[in-house]
Amino acid sequence: RKGRAPNRTNEIDQLKLATHLDLLSSVRAGYLIPKGWKVLPLFRNIHHNPDHFPSPEKFDPSRFEVAPKPNTFMPFGNGTHSCPGNELAKLEMLVLCHHLATKYRWSTSKSESGVQFGPFALPINGLPMTFTRKDDKNKA
Repeated sequence: RKGRAPNRTNEIDQLKLATHLDLLSSVRAGYLIPKGWKVLPLFRNIHHNPDHFPSPEKFDPSRFEVAPKPNTFMPFGNGTHSCPGNELAKLEMLVLCHHLATKYRWSTSKSESGVQFGPFALPINGLPMTFTRKDDKNKA
């Protein structure tokens, strides 16, 4: 494919940023990591570890109702090697929420499923929503 080679180089450069250089020899999980070796964390394996996230292959946003243990969820990397786009991604989410709140009307779908009570009251079957763009004529 045209343009694939530069992207490949960029991907390799990104891997260089994610590595960790051991300054001292160490043993981790029974393996000797000699001084000077570079270690590449496999974030996908960390994020799909059933010890940290039961049924990791299942889409379940409720698993984040309680903050994950440190170093078990690192979508932007961690420490000095964390993604410089981390704060930009958070800002983009805030901008999206702002636009949804100011430019759209929100309404719940017709399904009534009841409320599940716990630390927080939550709809039993989630909360299906419909977003309708506000009429620009009504702007003040």
